[in-house]
Amino acid sequence: IGMAPDARWIGCRNMQRGLGNPASYTDCMEFLLAPYPVDGDPFADGNVSKAAHVINNSWGCPDNEGCDDGVLEPATDALRAAGIMMVVSAGNDGPGCQTVSEPPARYDNVFSVGATNDFGAITGFSSRGPVEGTDALLKPDIAAPGADIRSSVPGGGYGLADGTSMAGPHVA
Repeated sequence: IGMAPDARWIGCRNMQRGLGNPASYTDCMEFLLAPYPVDGDPFADGNVSKAAHVINNSWGCPDNEGCDDGVLEPATDALRAAGIMMVVSAGNDGPGCQTVSEPPARYDNVFSVGATNDFGAITGFSSRGPVEGTDALLKPDIAAPGADIRSSVPGGGYGLADGTSMAGPHVA
């Protein structure tokens, strides 16, 4: 079922009750770079041969979670250096310019994704660039279907949803 039915995946929970912080986000990026067993030691048990090839992120790290503009960039740099593609939803703060604002979507070293509708046009909610404070860094890098996307829902079953969080998995 879905975009890549034969794909194998691993996951990492980086939020509790919808909130994260720079440490929890970085811990998950470290885990996806060198996965280790539950209750394992990342330094002794991490295995880069099991690293993700592509990472999908449908979250941002706002100021109220302790994030500043560059806090996650060393971790995203390490993933890119390892050849791991990090796909990040651009955010749903459009349609104004400079609305791709939260890390990691604002970084040049990640592949950020905006949302399109059924007609291939950018949705009104999809965040847009350039990234604030950089007149040259254009984001998102690409756009994909993100309106009225059929997806699984909590508790079982399927429903329709909108957002760049629906578009990111299409690219990943």
